[in-house]
Amino acid sequence: MLITVDEFCDFVSDSLNDLIDELASITGRSTASEREAWQRSLPKLSTVFANATKDNPALGRVHMNLGHLSLEYKLPGASAWCDALLLGKDSEGNPRVVIIELKDWDLTGDQPGQYEGLITHHGQQRLHPSDQAKGYTQYCQRFHSAVLQHQAKVDGCVFFTGKGDLTPYLQSPNEQLATEYPLFDVSDAGNLLGSFLTERIVDSDEAFAEDFKCGVYQQDRNILRQVAAAMADNPDSPFELLDEQRKGFNLVMSAIESHKATSAEKKVIIVHGPPGSGKSALAANTWVEAAQKFNDQGNIVFVTTSSSQKANWQQTFETTSNDRNAKGMVLPSNQFNPGLSGNKVSKLREETGNAMEYANWRECLEIFHEHYPEVKRSPDNLHFLSIVDEAHALINPDGHSIGFASGWCVQAGPQAYHIIRSSQISVFLLDSEQSYRDSETTSVQDLERFAKEFHAEVEHVDLSGQQFRCGGSKEYELWVDSLLDSSIPDKIDVSWRITSDNPNGAFGFQLVDSLHGLDETLKAHHADGHSVRLLSSYSRKWVTKKESNIHHLPPEHQDFFFQYADDSGNQKTWSRPWNYAPNEDYSMYIQATPGSMMEANPLAEVGCPYVVRGFEYDYLGILWLDDLVRRNGQWTLLLDNVHETALKVSGKAARQKLRKRGSPEAIQAQIDSIAEGKLKLLSRVARGYRILLTRAVKGVYVYAHDDETRDYLKGNYSAPFI
Repeated sequence: MLITVDEFCDFVSDSLNDLIDELASITGRSTASEREAWQRSLPKLSTVFANATKDNPALGRVHMNLGHLSLEYKLPGASAWCDALLLGKDSEGNPRVVIIELKDWDLTGDQPGQYEGLITHHGQQRLHPSDQAKGYTQYCQRFHSAVLQHQAKVDGCVFFTGKGDLTPYLQSPNEQLATEYPLFDVSDAGNLLGSFLTERIVDSDEAFAEDFKCGVYQQDRNILRQVAAAMADNPDSPFELLDEQRKGFNLVMSAIESHKATSAEKKVIIVHGPPGSGKSALAANTWVEAAQKFNDQGNIVFVTTSSSQKANWQQTFETTSNDRNAKGMVLPSNQFNPGLSGNKVSKLREETGNAMEYANWRECLEIFHEHYPEVKRSPDNLHFLSIVDEAHALINPDGHSIGFASGWCVQAGPQAYHIIRSSQISVFLLDSEQSYRDSETTSVQDLERFAKEFHAEVEHVDLSGQQFRCGGSKEYELWVDSLLDSSIPDKIDVSWRITSDNPNGAFGFQLVDSLHGLDETLKAHHADGHSVRLLSSYSRKWVTKKESNIHHLPPEHQDFFFQYADDSGNQKTWSRPWNYAPNEDYSMYIQATPGSMMEANPLAEVGCPYVVRGFEYDYLGILWLDDLVRRNGQWTLLLDNVHETALKVSGKAARQKLRKRGSPEAIQAQIDSIAEGKLKLLSRVARGYRILLTRAVKGVYVYAHDDETRDYLKGNYSAPFI
């Protein structure tokens, strides 16, 4: 919402409720708590501006972009939103941006944080608001087209509209941070903040404000080159390529190079391969190489398809390059949305009478662009190269019933379609057998179809038969497939397995009798310098998801809680929470970031298929619990133990009850529908176990809770399990 400072002050003075209604409509956020925060904070911000304009009346003409107190100006290509922005020019006539981070916090009892960038707010470690303002400021400097094109300067600050003492926020370890990105409160009616603003912006710059409002994601070429060079030169890089991986990498780079020699406007490169075939390492190396060779061609972005994957790749880019700005090179696939939201869909239904069904997404887009011409979609070919890892998880509503779509408005259509539209060259790396959730619906055929629509040239790179996890054993991968698929004969070769009689086997697979035994085995491997993790399928509810201090909860309140007697008859208790992911930052589990519980104890939490997909560890402990069990010689689902919310559609179909009404044909159709739903859900849960069983490099240890399932694993193959 682009308005002048004077207009904002008038709104607050004369029609605050109307302004809040407008903001709620724009952002789609209108809960009582959010409206109350606006009611409290906006008048205080208005007072600051009113006092500042007394000293400099020209400030009243300065433009501001204002929205929700946590969802205001959405940074292009990012999921972050700035609270308030001032857009104008400084005393030298140069375009200038000032970002104001608003905090309606009660600061009572707050203490300095444990590390720079953290603050202890109400007993919990939170991101220091100055660090938040720093992140927004640096992002604009590196990735905002208007800032780069106008060579604008960007400043950031924090304004507390609540009550309390700022002293803990100014102390060690955040003195320097608070100096560079200062904090202000309402104690002096905002005079200090007003002075900060008028020192930096003295007049309006309408042309720059409009350009900024319509700005798109654009990479700073120098930063792009620096990040790529640092990642290429890092001796501890996790992206080393071997054997056929190098061949696949060279094929992809050759396809990118050849694009310049063809007349095709677009190219789509499809890389397919099984778990452990090196897709993610190939993706990272392709980004690094392309960013060094082709950074003058345009944006070169690494695209992720889930919040877990995004958090971990951003952390990986940052730590590998030792550059905080590197995380801005990673774009979530949701950022390719042309601007359509659920809130806009609801309004369009009311205004046009159109049902806005996602099956008719093309029509939905036409209606949206007709009724919201002010929402500028990103230009075609905005990016020179988009590299999409885990592309099988891209959302495609074509021909699918999707329960929910993880932040993507399904009326916008397939994510892959928009990625191809926005990119000169698109590289998709995928394994269709890892499509797990209801919304993960993109196939090789889909990519080919969208490419044809854009007249894009298509090349395929096949990594099938390659295996760089699981001891390099393709035979183990085949064994896993046969284990989980009853249609594959179960008497197959298991010579890959390390046993006392076969110490030279490629990979270790062993059942353990107890959870404490699982812990002790993995602890021993960790003591020897190996990476270890605990994993499980979605057989337990995530009851600790909204807890902020999960490791201090009583054992019986954890997500995993078991009581049993050991061989001596002693009562044992074993408990763990699911992976702690504040603000969907799953890197705390995957990478054990500094200060996290996982850094101190890599067995402190349990990960799920969604989190670990695409990542690997030396040794894994898997809790095979009571969702997928062996009954009467076949795999069976215990529906009450399937708790993955992203299997909503599959689960609903599997759980529907037979209503013996209607003709015999109608009843049979009900029976067939229920059977089909159960079979689909069974397949998806089995895929989850396939993901878990193919993450380890050296070995897997399994605790099977169900007796019949454990007996099946022990005795139904040609070599005994120990």
